[in-house]
Amino acid sequence: MTLRTSEILIKLSRRPTYLKILALLCKSPATVSKLVRETHSKRSRIKNYLNDLIEEGLVEEYSIGGIKLYRLTEEGKKLC
Repeated sequence: MTLRTSEILIKLSRRPTYLKILALLCKSPATVSKLVRETHSKRSRIKNYLNDLIEEGLVEEYSIGGIKLYRLTEEGKKLC
């Protein structure tokens, strides 16, 4: 684990929902709706968290047939 990865984990550990999102994305890509269901959080909060994770370079958004999905980047996969 790199120093950057350790720093990110420490930062994210203060907010358990971030870790839940990452754990879910370690298993498979997911929609916002799935992340809302699995984390029991509000949609707006999940979208904000995903934007934060995208800014950190851990998650990326992509579309399949008009459906937005989120998956871990190569950097994000190091956290699994």
